[in-house]
Amino acid sequence: MKKENFTLLIIDDDQKIIELITTFLKIRFPKIIVVTSNDVREGQFKLENQDFDLVLIDQFINGKTGLDFISQMRRTLKHSNKKFVLMSGGLGSQEVAQAIHLGISDILVKPFPLKHLQEKILKYLG
Repeated sequence: MKKENFTLLIIDDDQKIIELITTFLKIRFPKIIVVTSNDVREGQFKLENQDFDLVLIDQFINGKTGLDFISQMRRTLKHSNKKFVLMSGGLGSQEVAQAIHLGISDILVKPFPLKHLQEKILKYLG
């Protein structure tokens, strides 16, 4: 791992998904600092108060969408270039177009093999 103190925020309302991803990352990438949130408001608070290299966010979380959250974050100078990876069980063509328009870095289609998660993380560690 080239970058010291790589920080990752996971925002998902499914605690099992958070635990699975966190456990995998701590085993595979022990130097990554993983912070989690199971609520978009808490996730926004953490984004405003900490610096993250990458954010993994679920598309459907607490009745809101990850795309709406990312759109809101993109409107601020601090997060205009933030790296986001959207996790979703399925996106329609409209959502994919919106993701491209928002400059989302990557999409992980649930359920995804941990190998795919590892590939996405490795892409941002350099």
